[in-house]
Amino acid sequence: MRSVPTDRSRKCRVELHESRRRERRSVDEPLNGIDVRLEGIGGLIAGDRLAVPDFQRSYAWREEQVDNLLQDLNGAIRDKAPEYFLGTVVLSENGRDRKIVIDGQQRIATTMMFIAEVRNFFNARGEVEIGDAIHRDYIGKLDRRTLEDMPNLVLNETDNPHFVTAVVDNEETESGTGSSLRIAAAKEVVADFVDRIAGMSHDPEDDLNDWLDYLEKRAKVIVVTVGSEVNAYAIFEVLNDRGISLSTVDLLKNHLFRVARDRLKEVRTMWTSMCDRIESVSDERDIGDFVRHVWSSWRGPTRRR
Repeated sequence: MRSVPTDRSRKCRVELHESRRRERRSVDEPLNGIDVRLEGIGGLIAGDRLAVPDFQRSYAWREEQVDNLLQDLNGAIRDKAPEYFLGTVVLSENGRDRKIVIDGQQRIATTMMFIAEVRNFFNARGEVEIGDAIHRDYIGKLDRRTLEDMPNLVLNETDNPHFVTAVVDNEETESGTGSSLRIAAAKEVVADFVDRIAGMSHDPEDDLNDWLDYLEKRAKVIVVTVGSEVNAYAIFEVLNDRGISLSTVDLLKNHLFRVARDRLKEVRTMWTSMCDRIESVSDERDIGDFVRHVWSSWRGPTRRR
């Protein structure tokens, strides 16, 4: 039999809803220092040095999501759409020499893969000068002090070694973790897509350069840059509160990082440790089940949502 909510329970739910609504919009510092701009995602990759922090989830897109992005962009280019909107990217300035990616790493990393495969196409045809120009513009630049190639995008500690070897350097590598397998699968989808563009074109060099121009100037993202990392999480949660599908685990993690305040480093470490232990014996999708069972053991039966 379904229980009838009492006046007290209704009042508690209303108060909880209002508390959460206020909390989502509360920030620890004034937002007048926030920078919001509309920019091509290729221009963002070329112009900013970006880093995905270690506590962020690893590369999560599967072949279908990668292909959907490429097909959508292909349709926009084919229809000569003046612009194509890819959503919002949230960055934090607290990354020293790099801006920290709070939201948007899947789109950024996948776009970087596409650009790298275009570079590989030109290199394979012997057009090394064009390939080198693409690399310098979008993928990485030589540090004049260390003489090391510094990628424009650095992923988290789990993903970055594989990403650098397979995508940035275009070298063979063995796939290990689940996210490494997804990066390898995404790279294969992107490489096949680039080959199809070239195979159906009378002038593949021109068409692929058109793709790079479109990514740089017309495939737009709203870039929200915040000085405070805590405020970046608050903005992330509000932006994703409606209309964008995030897992319960993503929202919970973001909420914990936002309310951790001066214990943020401790919470990051504990969260990463939990995820690593689960992924070492299972799949990252089981993290949600683990969290739900822990919560149920404390608070009683709890649905996934």
